[in-house]
Amino acid sequence: MIQFNDLFLYDFRANAGGIWLLVAGMFILGAAFGSFFNVVAYRLPRRMSLLHPPSTCPSCQRAIRWHDNVPIFGWLLLGGRCRDCRSAISPRYPLVELFVAATTALVTWSAAASLPGPDEGQWFTLKPMLVVFQVLLVYTLFCAALLEFDGNRLGPRTLAAMLVIGAVVPVIWPGLRPMLSSRAIYDSGAFLAAALVLGALAWPMLVEKTDSVALRAAAARVAELALVGLFLGLAAVAAIAVFASACFLATSVASRCRPAAGRFGWAAWLLVGTLIWIAAGERLVARWPSLGAQDAVQALAVAGALVAALAVAGRAAQSFVRPIP
Repeated sequence: MIQFNDLFLYDFRANAGGIWLLVAGMFILGAAFGSFFNVVAYRLPRRMSLLHPPSTCPSCQRAIRWHDNVPIFGWLLLGGRCRDCRSAISPRYPLVELFVAATTALVTWSAAASLPGPDEGQWFTLKPMLVVFQVLLVYTLFCAALLEFDGNRLGPRTLAAMLVIGAVVPVIWPGLRPMLSSRAIYDSGAFLAAALVLGALAWPMLVEKTDSVALRAAAARVAELALVGLFLGLAAVAAIAVFASACFLATSVASRCRPAAGRFGWAAWLLVGTLIWIAAGERLVARWPSLGAQDAVQALAVAGALVAALAVAGRAAQSFVRPIP
């Protein structure tokens, strides 16, 4: 059962059955988006249209029937092979769909579970706009991670558009992220500045080379970190920056011996850190008092020092690890 309290505030209450129904629906919706992200990862680097022509088998180029293109289950029912030529279809496709479906359900459940309703029985309060806002961040980071896994990167126009959304939307709908003060416009600038400072401190680790291509890639990584700050707030970006930097350092060093480890790049670890924060970090922030300016400076300073230390340690470690010839 779902009861709408105030449609204009985008709030509604749901009992346990209603929440599970909503989470299941978001799982299905996420699987559909996962199928689309597979198309994006394949066609975008090849400068192909994302809408036309319809999906085809990579081997025989025949169009995939609509009932074979059902997310997750279509691949399972076909046994991972094309219906026409019986060539193998990579399990990456259903895995991507399953991951996006699960993360969409996780974000929805986390938003609902973090705000229990006061009425009799087990009720939950949910802000759909908060779910949409956080899902948009997760989807953007996932697309960036998927493209990075294949040796590509998310376009600067997409990142710029998402940065604008992250800065503007919380001004229109306050409460989408923890605020430093009552001035939402001021907070948007503060979160963006915090993310950029952390990115600048991590710059030595983010830049593998000094050519223009590597510098553009590093700038995209800093923009992705800024995106996390705008969507989730200062406490989140400080914690996620340290987490992602440590993981990125580990995979960078490991890639010297195991090149495949390097395919899990900066965006992937930002995504993992973001999901952990959404699942658990929001509950911790809800127990804290509002962050003041002094708290913000201290959190940024500590996180920045850790990120900078990780950058120096990463460069030192890489110098001692010999790459595979």
